[in-house]
Amino acid sequence: MKKLILAAVAAMLVFSACEKEKKDKSVVTTETTAVAATAGLVVENTISTDKQYMFNKYGKDYRFFESQIVLKDYLNKENDGTIETITNVFQVVDMVEDQKSADVFVVMITHKTSGETIYDVKDGFWIEDEVLNDEAITVKFAQAYANLMATNFPKPYSKHVVLRKQVGPKEANAQFIFGNTRLCYFVDAVTGAVSDKNPAFENIEGFKAPLGEWP
Repeated sequence: MKKLILAAVAAMLVFSACEKEKKDKSVVTTETTAVAATAGLVVENTISTDKQYMFNKYGKDYRFFESQIVLKDYLNKENDGTIETITNVFQVVDMVEDQKSADVFVVMITHKTSGETIYDVKDGFWIEDEVLNDEAITVKFAQAYANLMATNFPKPYSKHVVLRKQVGPKEANAQFIFGNTRLCYFVDAVTGAVSDKNPAFENIEGFKAPLGEWP
C-alpha cells in the first residue's frame, strides 16, 4: 500500500504560497454519508463528483492522485466487471498564516454499492504517484476492463484495479492497473493498449511495483 508520511515530516518540505479563500479544513478521522443505492458504481462519475466535493470544501488547490477499484469477483473467475467499491485519493496542502509552513493531509473518499460514501482524512502526504488533475484520461474503466479481458493473458487472482500515473524513470500515460504484485497488467488510459510491462519502469529490472508495493 502507499505510504502516508506524517505531517511532521511534511513540514520539512517547502511549499509555494498561494492566496485562496479560507475554508473549514478541520481534519476528521472518518465521516460517512448514505444515499440511495444506484444500479452500479461508475468510476468516471465518482471522480467527477469527488472533484466537485474537494473544490467546494477545500478550494481549487487540491491534488487528485488515484482511483482504487475493488471488483465484485476475481479477474480469473467468472467476472463481468461489476465494481464493489471505489476509493478516490486526494491531497490538500493548507498554508498556515505565516505562509512559511503547511499542513498536509490526504482525503480518501470511498463509494460503496450500498450508496454509502466514506470520507477518511489523515494527516500526511501521498507518494509514488503523479498528479492526475490535468492528465489526459480518455479511456473509461469499462473499456479498459474489456480490452484486458479480450487478451490471451492469464488473468490474475485479484479483485483489484487502480488508476494511477506512477512516478518512475520513464514518462508514461496514466494506467489502469489490474492485479497485484505477483501478476498484473497495464491498460493505457489514453490509448487503451494492454501490456504486461509497467511503462514507467519498462526494461528496468526490479521495479514493476504496480500498486505501490515494492518487491
